[in-house]
Amino acid sequence: MYQNELSFKNHENGWEVAKRLLNEHYVVMLSKEDNLLILNWEWSHLCDRSDVVFMDRCEFEEEYVPNEESR
Repeated sequence: MYQNELSFKNHENGWEVAKRLLNEHYVVMLSKEDNLLILNWEWSHLCDRSDVVFMDRCEFEEEYVPNEESR
């Protein structure tokens, strides 16, 4: 479903990969699903979170997904 996503049963391994990605100018997001650590990443020239958009799904759908009225 998502590109740039990995899941880890061993959370320490996930943290290590996240640290390495940060050192290579990626912005990372870590989250938990069940017993897994989920790692998403996007490359950013300055490793700047302002270059990447992570937002609430409901807010995204309200703002960017056309509804029936707007078609």
